[in-house]
Amino acid sequence: MLKKKGFTLIEMLVVVLIIAVLAAIAFPKYQIAVDKANYMQLVTLVTAVKEAQERYYMAKGEYTTNFNNLDITIPLDADVTGSVIQKPGKWMVQISNVNDFSSGGVVLASYYPAKVSYVVYLDRRPTYAGVRQCRSADRGERGKKLCLSLGGVYETENEINGTIYTLP
Repeated sequence: MLKKKGFTLIEMLVVVLIIAVLAAIAFPKYQIAVDKANYMQLVTLVTAVKEAQERYYMAKGEYTTNFNNLDITIPLDADVTGSVIQKPGKWMVQISNVNDFSSGGVVLASYYPAKVSYVVYLDRRPTYAGVRQCRSADRGERGKKLCLSLGGVYETENEINGTIYTLP
């Protein structure tokens, strides 16, 4: 009697089904982990920009709208244009209306893949001084999950900024 070697079609389908289920469970978790790692790099850069802005304010009596005036290390793969640092297609950091505290006074970062922004208000701003926010512009779950994974607490939602979470 000859013994056949190999797998049956049913066995192969079961293996493929198991792999598909595992991938469906693992991929969203992996995506959030990657988003969180990339977002935290932006948080580090924005924190450095905010601290440099506060040092500049102490020295000059006003904030600057030009990254070249700040004593920060800009990532090598980033482009700098006045008030914007960006890695095209990935992220962008911007100094916004720093001396107009009624409408700005923030350092803003956008992480494009998850459609999420990170906002830090400067210390001289009368309202929200030093507050950090995660804003999910995407009406989907990816950005909201990212903000929540960072410890964000739901604050509000509007058409312009999307869902806003205050970070600890």
